[in-house]
Amino acid sequence: LSMAQPILGGGFCTNCGQPLATGSRFCQSCGTPAGSVGATTNITNTTTTNISVTHVHYHSDEDDNAYEGVGGGGSGGVGGGNKVFGTISVASCDNDSVVAAFNMQGPVSDYDYVALCVAGSSKDDYLTYECNHNQERKGTVKIDHVPGLRADSGGSLQLVLRYMEGTNWKVVAESAPFDAPSEATGTDVEGRPVASRIFVDYFQAGSPPRYFDAAIAVGFELADGITPSSADMITLCAPGAPADAYATYSNNDDAAAAAGGAHPGSILLSHSVDGYYIVRYVTEGGAVVAESEPFPYSRDGS
Repeated sequence: LSMAQPILGGGFCTNCGQPLATGSRFCQSCGTPAGSVGATTNITNTTTTNISVTHVHYHSDEDDNAYEGVGGGGSGGVGGGNKVFGTISVASCDNDSVVAAFNMQGPVSDYDYVALCVAGSSKDDYLTYECNHNQERKGTVKIDHVPGLRADSGGSLQLVLRYMEGTNWKVVAESAPFDAPSEATGTDVEGRPVASRIFVDYFQAGSPPRYFDAAIAVGFELADGITPSSADMITLCAPGAPADAYATYSNNDDAAAAAGGAHPGSILLSHSVDGYYIVRYVTEGGAVVAESEPFPYSRDGS
């Protein structure tokens, strides 16, 4: 391995290649300052050292308005960084709440929080927030907000979600801007009416050796305008699978519980194969009205 080293006296001149006298500040042949990078030291690796990164510096202290390494300037990221430490996006948005979906690639703590902010505001300004109570690297957070936030001009108010490192108040990730909902109806990030939401509430680990009692507890809420039926299905699928393809399912036997979203429904899905899945709410007519974020599933709870 060849590595350039600063010349601090001794070595060779980077300009003419002549030897430098030990302690000399200039090349005696051509006058090039010693201390410029140029001399080459050959290093032979004899051992391998494993290095664990325990802290990531997400934010540039030199520029308080620059979010260092958070996204690459594309959708869902804060421009300018060349490293991605996490992403955050809008899972749903209605008159009562915003559901944020996040995926962090570094350490998290229960001091971390997801903030709902006006687009373009400083990192210290937010409308409301919710902490990452479960200390999840990947998950969702529901943030209650003031219904019908609108701009004074009458136009749509642009909002963003930010995942904040709570101990240092650093912005780890920021969503793409999205419109605040109107008083009349909720909308998702693409402006479509919000239908429903479905999510994994918790995992029930099975008992060895066969783990038959392992299950996934799924929660769901149906929005106004959707009438639940006991023929509706909650399905467990591979991410990207067609609407009629699933690994297992359960009918919404307690259909009335989820009507209008006023009383969230829940159900246990048992499955015998570990893997990476999503859950969907599928109506009797075959329409997928809600889909979760992908998640890993293991019958032993690992």
